[in-house]
Amino acid sequence: SRRSDNGIFGLPSKYKSFMPYFTYEPGELVVLQAKYKQGKSVFLMNEAVHKLRNGVPVLVVDSEMPTRLYTERLISHISGVSIYKVKSGEYTEEEEAKIKEAIEWIKTQPLVHLYDASMTMEKLYSICKMLQNKIGLGFVVYDYIKSNETSASDNYNLLGAKCDFLKNNIAGELDIPVLAACQLNRQGEIADSMKINRYLSVGIKW
Repeated sequence: SRRSDNGIFGLPSKYKSFMPYFTYEPGELVVLQAKYKQGKSVFLMNEAVHKLRNGVPVLVVDSEMPTRLYTERLISHISGVSIYKVKSGEYTEEEEAKIKEAIEWIKTQPLVHLYDASMTMEKLYSICKMLQNKIGLGFVVYDYIKSNETSASDNYNLLGAKCDFLKNNIAGELDIPVLAACQLNRQGEIADSMKINRYLSVGIKW
């Protein structure tokens, strides 16, 4: 009963090669796992824009990038004009038109970007619930699962608790698909907490 006439269930990824393995389904947490500076945020932005283009309201919770920087990258992503030109103003008239078109498109989208390096899970839950009622929130992006605790033991447990909350309280209780990211260490294993693998629904190793 959940699948469409063409057999699609959940929210498909922008990348069709993922279809045989997973879609973004309500109640599930998908976690992209990649090493430092390997394109996690770019992947998450691609998926967020893809959902918006398909009429799905999106919340992006960002622990790394203030909204101004995110918006500049978003404008570059949508317009196809380099981020340097967007920032410096060294663009042609044709590129300027593309930038303006991208800005106008962004203004009309049900997109909320929140920058908070230390957002609590309880605050995130309240925001998601409010946006469900206000804009019909249908997709949550969390960039990314991390902890700044100095103790390795505290880090291990806190990261696991965050992943558990994203899976069971945000995705599960609110019935929303959630896409998050986490870092791999030099050995290609999840950095700081293997508990992340325990609680996620789908892991993508990048």
